[in-house]
Amino acid sequence: MTNLGILVLELKEKIRQPEKLLKRLGELNKLIQKSNSTILIKSGALDFLVKIVLTHENETRLIQKVLGILNNCSLNTKNCKYLGKKTKIIPFEIKLMKKYSQRLHTRILSRLLGLLWNLSNEDQNIHIFHKYGGYVVLLEIMRKSKFIVEIQLRALGALNTLATSDFLSPILVREGALRVTVETLKNYQHEHQLILRAVTALFNFAANNVNSLIIGKTIAPKLIAKILFSLTGTKKEEKEKEKEKTEQQDTKAKETNPKKQKLPEKTNKEKQKQKEQLINRCLAFFSNLAVVQENISLIASLGLIPKLTKLCIKYKNHKNIPRSSLNTLHHLLQKKRKLKQNFSKNKGVHCLIHLMTQTNQQLPIIKKCSSIILALSVEDSLQEFFIQTNTITSILNLLKNGKYDPAIMSNFIITLSNFFYFEKMRKILFVKKGIEVMTKLIKKNWKNEKIAERASLFFLNISSEKDARRIMEKENWLEFSEKLLDRYYEHPRIIKRIKDTRLNMKNENENENENENEHENENETNLQD
Repeated sequence: MTNLGILVLELKEKIRQPEKLLKRLGELNKLIQKSNSTILIKSGALDFLVKIVLTHENETRLIQKVLGILNNCSLNTKNCKYLGKKTKIIPFEIKLMKKYSQRLHTRILSRLLGLLWNLSNEDQNIHIFHKYGGYVVLLEIMRKSKFIVEIQLRALGALNTLATSDFLSPILVREGALRVTVETLKNYQHEHQLILRAVTALFNFAANNVNSLIIGKTIAPKLIAKILFSLTGTKKEEKEKEKEKTEQQDTKAKETNPKKQKLPEKTNKEKQKQKEQLINRCLAFFSNLAVVQENISLIASLGLIPKLTKLCIKYKNHKNIPRSSLNTLHHLLQKKRKLKQNFSKNKGVHCLIHLMTQTNQQLPIIKKCSSIILALSVEDSLQEFFIQTNTITSILNLLKNGKYDPAIMSNFIITLSNFFYFEKMRKILFVKKGIEVMTKLIKKNWKNEKIAERASLFFLNISSEKDARRIMEKENWLEFSEKLLDRYYEHPRIIKRIKDTRLNMKNENENENENENEHENENETNLQD
């Protein structure tokens, strides 16, 4: 018999002896940490552990030990599935949560919430949790323990996971999860770890568009914007605000609850890492919120556009912060002309060019920058900003490189096509040999359908310009277009654009020849006279 089997037998023999049970449970916990906890679960010993708790309802130390063992078992994904499907652990856990929510026993509730957090990583367990009304108990615990940090941390961790469920997320919102989470934000504005989990919960809730609309009507966006601004000020401002906040929170805590707990101090490196995580999560929250059009005016009114631009530059080497900032900006700048102008006046275009041309930049960042520039390129009033930042030169250099995703190159091609409608930008395109670059690009990537489609639109747009046609003729575009016609004979949009371009070139050239002939005839007539 294995050591595990012997221990389980000893536990059964000593079921009525709490002290000896406590010792054996400690040994069992150490054993499953070293070996495979799946053996314990499939041996049927879990039912016996539940029996221990039911037999010794008032022995809190025993209950803590049993919950510690269950927590260790639930760390394994396979075990989570088995625990939810084959055992009655979840109903048992909810029953204990109800019982100890009345007494607010910190350690037991923390272990119960930790177990819930682990088990809720499996969808099937979330459905079981909902069936037995566990979410109601969870929210009640959060309301009652709003000044107990340890419980709030675990509860928010579990809530974060539950909020990702498409099925349970709207139900949690209806039951008041937003109110509870916002309350935590108010109470713990100086505790980054708690704020991080609270903001993460709101971020997950906002992934659902209906929830996002509801969140937009609460105080949550203003609170999170305030947190973001406090985190990203100057060093001097940050220190002063941090000191002021701590004093205010301590005073408030003494007035409301003198026993309010604090989290242990962290090292500077840990603090910086946590700060960056929180900044990124705040930005991601606004990115989810901005997906819903009704929220865009609200987000813009918070004065976030200049802040997002600065964060992109300040954290340009960070893995996630620029991406989250750009995601939010991308949603904000799609349709609102005033927001586009606001962004450009706050060095927005400069920021995008800087990010795109930075060495070893991540492709997702370049892709998002190219999408935003495309959205801005249709605005005549923004020409000066593009000229000041040498946008055309930067785009052409990136296109010459040609190593990017077709989606990025497609965005650049349409941007240049839009620029061609504006006289100043058109002149720069000619000076910088933009048409020659585009011709080489399509010749090199003619087999890529997406690039061919965008390039065909570009050449159609410029084919009405005399100087552009001359360059196209010089680059043998007409001969090359026959190759494209053969390749994309089943793609009606590309075929139509190429044929229209060829027709434009033919008609315009004929008109020019006629005009030249008329001019020559007039000159001859004048000479005869």
